Amino acid sequence: MSDHHDPLDDRDFDVLEELGYEPVDINASGKNVFANFAAVFVFFLAMAAVSWYFLVAVDRSDSLTIKTPPQQERPRVPEAPAPLLQSNITAQKDMVMLRREENEKLNALEVTEDKKAVKIPVDQAMDILAEKGLPTRANAGTPEDYGK
Repeated sequence: MSDHHDPLDDRDFDVLEELGYEPVDINASGKNVFANFAAVFVFFLAMAAVSWYFLVAVDRSDSLTIKTPPQQERPRVPEAPAPLLQSNITAQKDMVMLRREENEKLNALEVTEDKKAVKIPVDQAMDILAEKGLPTRANAGTPEDYGK
């Protein structure tokens, strides 16, 4: 380890001063740090103001509208005797609407047209059935009777 030495120990500071280098570092006092921070803050504030001006204050929405040509009737694909195929977008929408209609039917309370029966929600019907139990026949056998 004795072979190594710091090469900066041998330099001549007078030569560096003669070349125009300063012999001391910058004094990083509180004033300099605050001034630098303030300059950076003012720069970003100015950039935000300019961005806001171009994005919000300048209303160019009229010039950005895209004019679409009038819709022409598209040819039917496949031809007339074959059924039309449904796209994924309309299929998803149709499935959502079908599930909504099914849930409304299952959870609705209504009276039939002839007013002889009442339709109750499935959950309510299951609760009533669990309370009362299933109806049985008078001469009903047990499972053991049928197994023999």
